[in-house]
Amino acid sequence: MDWINLVSMIVGILSMFATIAISIVIYILQKNEKKQEHKRELKREARDFLIENIDEKEYLPLAQFAARINPLYKHNRKIFNRFNRCDEELQKEILEQAHFSDLKLEVYDDDFCYKMLKLFEKDAKDMGLFTQSFLYDNSKYFFRGLNSHGNTRLIGDLQIDKVNNVSQTDYLPKYLYYWHGDKYHAIAENEIWLRLLDYSLFKSGEMTEDKFNNIKRFGSFGYHDQMEDSKFIYSLPKTYSEFKEMHKIPPLDYYWFLVTSTSESECVYMVMEMVRQGVLLINRENNKEWLNPFEGEYEIERNEDLFYATLQTLFCTYSKKLNKKFQK
Repeated sequence: MDWINLVSMIVGILSMFATIAISIVIYILQKNEKKQEHKRELKREARDFLIENIDEKEYLPLAQFAARINPLYKHNRKIFNRFNRCDEELQKEILEQAHFSDLKLEVYDDDFCYKMLKLFEKDAKDMGLFTQSFLYDNSKYFFRGLNSHGNTRLIGDLQIDKVNNVSQTDYLPKYLYYWHGDKYHAIAENEIWLRLLDYSLFKSGEMTEDKFNNIKRFGSFGYHDQMEDSKFIYSLPKTYSEFKEMHKIPPLDYYWFLVTSTSESECVYMVMEMVRQGVLLINRENNKEWLNPFEGEYEIERNEDLFYATLQTLFCTYSKKLNKKFQK
């Protein structure tokens, strides 16, 4: 082979390598451009989602639970359904842009809700909040709060039927409500919390007779002005001896006794509130926190909101323990 042919062969080989290298560079550049374009499109879609749902943006923390637990359930709240229709990548981008991306629900197995309820049940029993379990049979009354009664309204103007009785279609019975401003509100949230808190203070020795009498001087707790006939209203009794007698019954036993003779719709509502307020008290006792640090600016209007708000409160209290125990 003469030198001319050798040079030609070398040039051909170099040309082939150059062609391959250029092709690879072009492929990588095109792939990177597609990735960048996909990211830009994802950001646009997430931004559009937030703009279109700005009036319900604060419900996104609850929408995470709806997408993780009930992606095929038809909710009353629009943002839950719209968020469920987004693929997982878009959901993450929406939460990132809305600054609600700290829960990381995807790392937990499908049974994490039941496991959180078990952890709550153990803590509540250890603290003496109940002696008779209301979360039996796979917590059926808790989960029926969504599956059977998710659309039940917990706030709003009462609908009156022809004989001036509260409509059973959209609202729970009247004695579960108090009137505030121009709307009725579900009563259990505040009153269960007050009974739980006073029970805890009494058991710890913080609610002394002197403290009790000081509280009574400024008026008792409850909603007597609005709901005098409600059997669910919590109010401090007249004397300290009556207060001690009252709290011989663990608070969650007391409410479970009340709802065992009521309709299922009332029962599931009360059970969800019993769990939610019980978790808040446990968190306060364990972390010495008065306020609930978990929930956003949303307003609980229906059972579906309450269901996911309760799961959020459970998760924010038990996620670390859940992770240690079940994610090994």
